[in-house]
Amino acid sequence: MDRLLSPNEAKFWLMDWGAPMNTVIVTRTAGRVDPAALTGGDFAVPVVTLDRHQRPRWAASDAAGTVEEVAATDAAEADGAGWLGVAERLLDRRIGTEGHPPWHAAVLQHGDASTVVLAVNHAVADYRTGQWLADHLLAGTHPGEIAPACEEVLPSKLYGGEDSLDLVEEWWLARAGARWEAIGLDRLASVLPAANRSRLDVVRLSADDTAALQARIEDEGASLNGAVAIALRDLLGAGRVAHAVDMSRFVRPPLPQAPGVAVSHVFAENPADEDFWEAARGVRGAIFERIQAGEAGDALLILPLALLREGSAFVSEPSAVTISGFPTYRRPEDAGDGHPMQIVLSSARGGGDVVMLTYDGARLQLIGCRPEDGAGVDLQGLADRLVAAA
Repeated sequence: MDRLLSPNEAKFWLMDWGAPMNTVIVTRTAGRVDPAALTGGDFAVPVVTLDRHQRPRWAASDAAGTVEEVAATDAAEADGAGWLGVAERLLDRRIGTEGHPPWHAAVLQHGDASTVVLAVNHAVADYRTGQWLADHLLAGTHPGEIAPACEEVLPSKLYGGEDSLDLVEEWWLARAGARWEAIGLDRLASVLPAANRSRLDVVRLSADDTAALQARIEDEGASLNGAVAIALRDLLGAGRVAHAVDMSRFVRPPLPQAPGVAVSHVFAENPADEDFWEAARGVRGAIFERIQAGEAGDALLILPLALLREGSAFVSEPSAVTISGFPTYRRPEDAGDGHPMQIVLSSARGGGDVVMLTYDGARLQLIGCRPEDGAGVDLQGLADRLVAAA
């Protein structure tokens, strides 16, 4: 506790400065959850506080998390997506900073099971660690202290810029604090994507179509991310999309299982004239090449580059669509957590739409997250293109 937020953590926190920027985890449980049981245990997450230079630091929270129960009549939907509206609402709830609850959970009851929707500040959790936090909330156990900054333990070969390692080191020094204070939070936040409420949509493939698609992906030596990227090419004419990357998988020894973020992104071109599966394989290779070239590592350093390099400014690299979520299929029986469904959502704050790849049991689930004033991706059209390709 009390360490400065890392560059990537601070980026998410700065986006939260203007409007809530949360990670929301949706867990459908095998049994019924008592909302009262979610409080009073050892579960806790750190919050962000400001020091005398207005720099954000991690701190233990003096406040308790909050829990609500959503009436069954409000949650009952024939397609089992009663959580969708709740998750959308919690994306826009202020949490995780000084003076606000460190977390908020909503419990939806349906028969002998429940769906728990947990919201935490995005600076404290990404897809991987969000699942970790949700499991500890349900168990009433402590998820651990905030993890070390990913930027400091990432292998140097995964940075591409000549001064990337210098930027990591300088971030923690007094000069960075002085420049941060002089520039001011409002101006710093203004260089990041603007605040915009997010709206969620969902479409599911059938279990048979999901199995056929996964088998074809394996036969073709492609990935789900690559297939979805090329389906977006065919559907929208998208020449390239951004792909979320979990940088924790490159850290040795591994980062501890604890709160924290290690998510970055790369942009990959979608080959324009190639066959669907040849192009999908190309996307998989392009993502790997860009990670190896250091683009994902350097994307963690947007703020120190703008803060510490004279003449440097952050210019948002626009993307029509970002693909997020687990890139490979994991059967529910392999997860070992007993949850029929667990998904992780975040706001559409990168300047475009987000397509999150998740599973509801044996069914691929496409979740679209779009800015409130945007039309969003045609998820049914996207699903139809994937089924046709399989």
